[in-house]
Amino acid sequence: MENDGIEESVVAKSTGEQEEKDMAPQDATLYRVLTLKKKITKAEAGYQERENKDDKACVKCKFNLSVEKQCHIVEGEIDNDHGISDFFSPKSDGMLPGDIVWDFIKKTGENLIMTKDMLLAKVLTDFNAKTANTICIVMVVF
Repeated sequence: MENDGIEESVVAKSTGEQEEKDMAPQDATLYRVLTLKKKITKAEAGYQERENKDDKACVKCKFNLSVEKQCHIVEGEIDNDHGISDFFSPKSDGMLPGDIVWDFIKKTGENLIMTKDMLLAKVLTDFNAKTANTICIVMVVF
């Protein structure tokens, strides 16, 4: 059914703020990306594009930024419907990416804050993006 992803996402978001106890193994990978400030290469991630659609396709993963054809973890452009990687995590599994980032900031004190000028430059660069994930996983505090 086409709305399955939406239902999974709604269930995940309705659980409220999540903590480390809610982590799935794949969630630790986003911590790695945030710590190293570098996404994982497609080869390292075991990324491949399959001819047939798969239940674990990127579009069904919580790390997927479908409009941008990007992933929070894997570098480069991805194929939403046919791409798959070793870091697939269903939308209802573990912590939400935003909660992972917030937990990372609280634990490390890492500064992921952008100035207004930096934010404006980023938004203008990515103006064609159509989702709230344009500024992927960046906490903005004014």
